[in-house]
Amino acid sequence: MPGKITLSLVLIALGVLVLLRNIGQVSEGWWHTAVKLWPLILVFIGVEVMLTRRKGGGGGGKSKRDKGD
Repeated sequence: MPGKITLSLVLIALGVLVLLRNIGQVSEGWWHTAVKLWPLILVFIGVEVMLTRRKGGGGGGKSKRDKGD
């Protein structure tokens, strides 16, 4: 599943922010900033997919060039 690492990091960061908000270390305005920046999650997932495929983790099979006819 592409983006597993990114999704995990986003959930951890969100949990940390909620925790910090509950103990009074982060102002209430952080949520508005997070909502504005949500497209960055898609960017990070895209980068992760590209890096995974470049390392050979994706694609699943040989290309025509690798068949060695």
